[in-house]
Amino acid sequence: MHVPLTPIRCLYRAVDLYGKKLGVVSGALRFTYAQVGERCERLAAGLLNVGVTPGDRVAYLSFNSHALFEGYFGAPMIRAVAMPLAWQDLDGEWVGPRTFTMRNANEYLHLNGDPWSGMRKRARAIGPARKRLAG
Repeated sequence: MHVPLTPIRCLYRAVDLYGKKLGVVSGALRFTYAQVGERCERLAAGLLNVGVTPGDRVAYLSFNSHALFEGYFGAPMIRAVAMPLAWQDLDGEWVGPRTFTMRNANEYLHLNGDPWSGMRKRARAIGPARKRLAG
């Protein structure tokens, strides 16, 4: 039987086969594959709790980190769309594809952390999300 290896199945396969092995290194943080799977499931539950539904877009503004990695799996676990945003700021302005994405994505939730306060203000001006969480 052929079963497509979707990103979610890939994650669960890694949890099943390599659960106790180191899966993600993010700065000083270290997580096993089992921990990563659990963290992704907790994020998915949290997204449901704030009202994200299947088909909603969840935008992430983040450096490459465990949080961004978990977002790639957490949103699709509830059939939402993970929408990572590039963090590079071009001459103080968001231009081109990033602006188009922000204006036309109709994202439901925008997640970002404290280092993003300046970009967060510009993001609100370009394309307001229905809900925003900083963390």
